[in-house]
Amino acid sequence: MAQGPLDWPTLYKVYEIVRDSFGGQAALVRHAPWTTKAEITAFAGSANRPDVSGEGARHARLGGDPPRRTMSLHEGREFIGRLARHWIDDRLSGR
Repeated sequence: MAQGPLDWPTLYKVYEIVRDSFGGQAALVRHAPWTTKAEITAFAGSANRPDVSGEGARHARLGGDPPRRTMSLHEGREFIGRLARHWIDDRLSGR
């Protein structure tokens, strides 16, 4: 995360690492009390959708409706920062 700008694609990569370490989104939500499905949906929708995040989004085009709840890039940075801190603490404690 300290290697460059924390744009949507970079933030999403961090999310993918944390998510996959748990075995997927459902397992992450089930085993990580520091996040919710609603937060993840808002983050992913904001990161992926150009109709939410403009040209900084991960995708140029995406069908369907945007999520009801969205995040600004600043909120996305805070969410991933919190997610990463808790994930590292969790790993260091051996859980």
